Amino acid sequence: MDKRSVELLAPVGTKESVKAAVSNGCDAIYLGGKAFSARQYADNFTIEDLKEIIDYCHLRNVKVYITVNTLYKQKELDDLFDFLNQLYQLGVDAFIVQDIGTAVEIKKVFPKISLHASTQMTIHNLEGVKFLESLRFDRVVLSRELSLEEISYITERTNLEIEVFVHGALCFSYSGQCLMSSMIGGRSGNRGRCAQPCRLPYRLMGENHREMMSGYLLSPKDIQTLDYIPQMIEAGIKSFKIEGRMKRPEYVGAVAGIYRKYIDLYFEKADDYLVDEQDIKILAQLFNRGGFSKGYLFSQGSKEMMSFENPKHWGIYAGKVKDYDVRTKKCVIDTTVDLKAGDGIEIWRKEKENTGVEISKASKAGEKISIYLNEPVKKGDLVYKTKDKELLEQIQKTYSKDIRKYNIYGNLRFKKHMPLLLQLWDDQGNFFELAGPVVEEAKNQPLTEERIKAQISKTGNTPFIFKSINIDCDQDAYLAISELNLIRRKAIEAFANIIIEKSRRDTSLNKRNLMVNIKESIMNPNKVFNVLLKNLEDIEYALHPKVKRIYMDLNHYTNADIEKAARLCHKHNKALLLALPRIDLNYKKEKIWYNLENSSIDGYLLRTYGQVYQLKNSNKEKILDYTFNIFNQLSVDYWLNHGMKALTLSPELNYDELKVFYGKGLEIIGYGYLPLMVTKQCVMGNTIGKRSSSCPCHCKGKKERYKLMDRKNEAFPIEQDCSSCLMMIYNSKPLLLLKDLDKILSLPISSLRLDFYLEEKNEIKDIIESYIDKPEIYFKKYKDKEYTKGHYFRGVE
Repeated sequence: MDKRSVELLAPVGTKESVKAAVSNGCDAIYLGGKAFSARQYADNFTIEDLKEIIDYCHLRNVKVYITVNTLYKQKELDDLFDFLNQLYQLGVDAFIVQDIGTAVEIKKVFPKISLHASTQMTIHNLEGVKFLESLRFDRVVLSRELSLEEISYITERTNLEIEVFVHGALCFSYSGQCLMSSMIGGRSGNRGRCAQPCRLPYRLMGENHREMMSGYLLSPKDIQTLDYIPQMIEAGIKSFKIEGRMKRPEYVGAVAGIYRKYIDLYFEKADDYLVDEQDIKILAQLFNRGGFSKGYLFSQGSKEMMSFENPKHWGIYAGKVKDYDVRTKKCVIDTTVDLKAGDGIEIWRKEKENTGVEISKASKAGEKISIYLNEPVKKGDLVYKTKDKELLEQIQKTYSKDIRKYNIYGNLRFKKHMPLLLQLWDDQGNFFELAGPVVEEAKNQPLTEERIKAQISKTGNTPFIFKSINIDCDQDAYLAISELNLIRRKAIEAFANIIIEKSRRDTSLNKRNLMVNIKESIMNPNKVFNVLLKNLEDIEYALHPKVKRIYMDLNHYTNADIEKAARLCHKHNKALLLALPRIDLNYKKEKIWYNLENSSIDGYLLRTYGQVYQLKNSNKEKILDYTFNIFNQLSVDYWLNHGMKALTLSPELNYDELKVFYGKGLEIIGYGYLPLMVTKQCVMGNTIGKRSSSCPCHCKGKKERYKLMDRKNEAFPIEQDCSSCLMMIYNSKPLLLLKDLDKILSLPISSLRLDFYLEEKNEIKDIIESYIDKPEIYFKKYKDKEYTKGHYFRGVE
């Protein structure tokens, strides 16, 4: 990759944000429509809006990427592809997608579009990138959790463009692997409706209900990477992505402008690259959560990346409360920064919600100021400036006028007795010429070359500016100035249309080719039961005669352990499949599960796209877990036609949505504590383990069981994987379907899976017998325990 072609990609959620991003130097923008976007609560755009924005950007040499990066239900596919078809015709430059079935279909129906893999696909290693290469993706947005070393390793070994988030909010969980918002509130992050449970307060609970820590334990700081732009460019990153489609235009404009400044600085004066502290202060004033972190570029995750005290915008430290009079409500503040009328401040109150006010009078740093607050505060309470009115007004000026221009070149023939001729062209190969009236011989005062050039160069409010213009004229020639103005206006208008039309596409969308053929689901009365286990010693408790497969989580077992487990399963006519890691880390370390072709195992439960690629030539059975977020028949058909024996449908689908699926090998989850988050952060390590970016966790390897307690006193079990520095958060209640088992088994599925992560051995045996033998009897035993039916009878938005 030519490192000079690095792209600055800005988020936009309003038309004003589009102007802010473009005027401040972005190379591309990304945005969503009114539907099918992973930011459903952003101010997304109509088709008419999108047409206007696409034309506006293309006339300023800015690309437009549309986010269609959610999961799609079967009933939505028709409308989705109508939407995509309209965007394709309008000339959008790329679709950003998550849903694999949709992505494959897009490549068939819209072959000329660039396809970008969303970070929601959880691509976190080279093998995952290689899988996307095989599907003819053009770009991949890597998981935010990768280090710069890992990113560089990938870019050196792929032709795909690599996009990385460089500024903005971080998710606590790996994107695409979070079900927390979905399961506790019905708002799915995979559907663009995340309720941000990671920004809520939690208590870390140890055994015997001991409270170990409290605060916003899942809330990361935003990332800011200005200092590392040189290293990131050298690492081969193609696109620098700013997060923030729900942020205000001033934020978008300022962040884009500052990153533009430092990308350009690197290419102009690499040896003198230095970040101005004032620019960092501007970014912090616009939005920060207790400062910034550099993300995972050089860190496995640490307490320095977290904002335990407050998950919202902090602003800039502005002083402390000196005094507060409850009677008069007068508050005196010792200030540390300049304040101006219209600025906003927030006062942090212990054990109470923060309170804020707008400043009405200017003051200098070090002065004591008096304000009036209805809500009481205390001496020593911290004060932060959360809004800088003057800064916002300065940023607004950067996009109040249309300053982003498209370079064009011109040639004007101004010869006596010949038609006036204006030729225009650009660096993209576009060309246009327009003839005007015949140039006359001057009777009195001829038009000079300087006057002609000045008149033709007046591009005014158009998006164009002449980089150079040649005037070929006679010294004694004349034409009315109005004719020069007219030919300029007509030529520039026509040239703009050429640029716009060049990006337009024609397509005839054949819905019979587009949509899967809806078939009547074939009811399979002979349902089988499969079991997923966490520990090898639990196998003997899962050997019920009607259990067909046992999925075994690897859990750091040796080849000898695996062979022993396989023999035990085969002795009882069970297939043993290894459940591979949800996140496949340690790219330098050889993994035993990729060298088991000659072992006795029967197959694999795959959980990442990289694992699919790595095991593409294996003769073992391959079954997909629900980590692939399989949501519609397009995805089912793709996987069943590409070597998968079976697949697990998304647990976010409800009963009615599951009824429309068809195909052999469909599996759903029938029991278990569902993992809600898998994260590179460790709550225990960051708090009681005192893990920092410079030292390891003090509680590594401890066997104590911890839980997160939320505001409603729901307890979410936590599991640590200290070998990979990963943590899993499980749902507070197990999925239990005994009461509705007949209805669930009437679905067009082949198997029901029972997952055991946290259960005791005897409980495993008991629950398996409950599902297979006498559900109505055993339900009486469990009905008084807390459980959930998941989404089977509610679904997600």
